[in-house]
Amino acid sequence: MNFDSYPYLFFLSAAFLLYGICPRPWRKIFLIVASYLFYGYYRWEAGLLLLGLSLFNWGYAQWVLSRNVTARWFVLGLLMNLAPLWYFKYLGILLANLAALQKVFGGT
Repeated sequence: MNFDSYPYLFFLSAAFLLYGICPRPWRKIFLIVASYLFYGYYRWEAGLLLLGLSLFNWGYAQWVLSRNVTARWFVLGLLMNLAPLWYFKYLGILLANLAALQKVFGGT
């Protein structure tokens, strides 16, 4: 769903309206459900990725709060959250640049 498309504007307007009429205790849950619907509308696999990251972060937060952890464990959590971004957004660019460099330096 593009951010300048009519379906997005409809979804955003409906989400604002429903959020406004939602009772205060339910608003966070509504935003979570709306986020999953937004991601799932694009591709259902994206919704599963969001679910997996959500479950990881919930479990990771429970684990961190129950222990006295060092900074390296926080770095591990950060890297786990950045890994999908690097994979889906930057891996293709990196591979294309490596292929171009290989051509420049006489590779096949």
